[in-house]
Parts: sequence; C-alpha cells; structure tokens
Amino acid sequence: MLRSTIFLLLIIVSATAWAAAPKIHMSVSSQGLSKIEVSASLPSENLADARVLNFLLPFQISSQYEISHPDNLEVSVTINRDNYALLTVIAAPNVSDINFTIDRAFSLNPDREKNRVKVIFDITYSNFKQYVSLVGKTNIVSQYDLEVELPQSFDRDVLAFNPGADEWTASSKTTYLLPYDKAGALARSAAPDKSVFIAFPNPFEDQSNTAAFVMGLVPGLISIVSGSAFIAQRRLSKWALVAIMVLTTFGLAAVAYFYFTLPNPLSFLTASLGIALTWLPVPFVCCYYLIRSRFDAEILGIVQRGGQPARFVAVSVIENGHPIGSDVIDNSEGEYRFLIWCWNPRQIHVSADVLGSNPVQSDTYSIERGKRVQVDLLSLAAPAAATPAAANPATTAPATTAPAAAPPSAQA
Repeated sequence: MLRSTIFLLLIIVSATAWAAAPKIHMSVSSQGLSKIEVSASLPSENLADARVLNFLLPFQISSQYEISHPDNLEVSVTINRDNYALLTVIAAPNVSDINFTIDRAFSLNPDREKNRVKVIFDITYSNFKQYVSLVGKTNIVSQYDLEVELPQSFDRDVLAFNPGADEWTASSKTTYLLPYDKAGALARSAAPDKSVFIAFPNPFEDQSNTAAFVMGLVPGLISIVSGSAFIAQRRLSKWALVAIMVLTTFGLAAVAYFYFTLPNPLSFLTASLGIALTWLPVPFVCCYYLIRSRFDAEILGIVQRGGQPARFVAVSVIENGHPIGSDVIDNSEGEYRFLIWCWNPRQIHVSADVLGSNPVQSDTYSIERGKRVQVDLLSLAAPAAATPAAANPATTAPATTAPAAAPPSAQA
C-alpha cells in the first residue's frame, strides 16, 4: 500500500513540471483501427538545448504500430510490456511542443465484453512499479489528460465509463475527455477497478455480420430457384409435398423465434440465412401444387421409333389446332407426361415429331381435372438406312471397256 501511494505521488509531482498536462487522444476508426495522438508542451527553460524525454503510456502497443512525427523529433519504442509502453523522444533545440502519432496503436478485439468494445488505460502502471524511482524524474511523462474519440455517435446510456460518466466531459457527440486530476483521483481511491475505460457497443461485429449476410444472400437465392424448380417438376407425391410443407413451416417458425429471442439476432440470422432463404418459398410452392393437382389432367404415353423407345422426340398436346403443352423426350423409355389445367373438360390429341420422319398423331381424347389419360402408343418410322454407294461415293467408279481386237486382215 505504501509503495503504491509513493508511486502515485511521484506521478503527480512529475506532471507539475510541465506547462500543461500532456494529452493522449485515442480515436477508433469505423474499421476498428486505433490511433493515438500524444501531445505535450515543454517547460520554457533551456529550450535552446536538445532534450531526451520518456513517455510512459498506459497501454501496450500492438506489434503492427507505425509512428509518425515531425522532422525535429525522433521517437522510438524502448519497452513494450503488458499494460504499458515506454517511448523515448529526442527533441531538437528550440522545440517547445511535442506531437507524434501512433497508428494501429493497439487491438480492440481482446477487450470485448457483452458485445462491447472496451478502451482501457492502466493509469496505475501496475506492471511498472519495480521502476517506481524513475517516475519522479522530470524527463518521464506518465500523467495525461485522456481523450477518447468513438467510431460513431452513441446514446450516453449505452456507454460504460470508469470513473463514472459524470467525471468525463463530452467534447463532441463522439469524443469524451477525462482530465488527469480525475484519473489520478481514481488511482488513489479504494475502487476495486482502478483502470480507466470506456465501453461502447461493438459496431465492427455488426459490419462483419452485414457482410456475411450479403454473402449468404447469393447461395440462398440460388437455392430458392433450384428448390422451386425441383418441386415444379411434379415428381413428388401429395404426401411428400405435405411433409415438406409442414417441416419447412416448422423450420421457418424456429428461425423467427430465435431471431426475436436471442440477444444477438443478426449473428444468428447471418449463420442461418442460406437455409432460411431455401425454406422460405417452399411452403407456398407446395401449397400451390397441392391445390393445382386437383385441377390438372395427367396425360401419359410412350413414343417408339422403329420399334424402339424414342429419344429426343418433340411431343405436343394439341387443342383446336394449337399446342397447349410441349416437351422433348429425354429418357431411355420414350415416355412423356403432361399436366394440363382443366377447369372444364377439354378435347386434345398428342403429336410426335422428329427430324427425318413423318409426324404421327394420336386419336382425340377427352381430359378432365383430377383424371389420368393413357394415350395409345405412338410409332414413328425408323430412320432410313444409308446405301453403301451413298455412304461412300468414292468406292463406286464407272466400268472401263477393253478395246476390241483388230481383224486378221488389219493385222496383215
């Protein structure tokens, strides 16, 4: 206890040697990057000489830091330990103001608490007390006005402060200042937590969730199209459609329940977005086809070509000379299937056509809603076989006639 008291008194004494309390301005960008600006005014005496100063900062600097300073200063990190860092600054002659900046000063992620970000300053320098005798030196700067600039404006009631909010001055809607004397009062108090901090809602996680939400939207939309197309093929039984509709409705209800009851609904929705979008149209599509099946007539049949099941044959359902349904057979059995809307009975016939063969038509059938019609077999002529001569004209050559022998008189 005595050692801590002496340490804090030395900090206060060292601060009085300056024209004004040095200042640390900490800002957080919308990308979650931290930036520290350190400023101090040197005492007016002996400005004609170059000076070596040490700035004891109440936080550890990250390994990705980058220091910017004017040409009349040299700044280097001497010690970087848990909860503190010691920087050495060489000031050129006639320099009265010290200003330097540390980009990417420290990471904000490890200090998250209840989906909040905490900016913490260890003003007691708890890990530096073994060097307590150095703090009283005039060239050691350890007491600061602490100013924190948040990445965006927040309602004050969602922020957490230590010391309490009344001790902080709001310089703007996003900036809060704690004077060094009030920070020192906290360090000398009997409070169990003597670290200075501001905690604010974590906007960076919301940005990550939004990005993940957008990325999950694409596969979700693709799943909607592919899933709806599968159901639209009408290959599922009525009971299968009912089961799918009930299960997806239950799943969507569970997503809605967890979205409104979980403390961080956006994270949950981001993780379940692709599945939820896949489920979303399914109950409506299933309900539509369950209702429509009561008003559709089913037309079935087979097409053969040369006595074999036909493939790649165009099949059409004709009513009054106009096609009301068409398809191309693409299966090894030569089967076709049509579902035709029938509010009232309709008279149709089926036509099959393929290149290189004359089209064939079925007899006329009467179709009604909810009924199945089996069309008689449609037979197309087999493709004409190519003749050898037609297949390879080069092999056919005109016959040559040998010249007749000369008569004996001619030979004489």
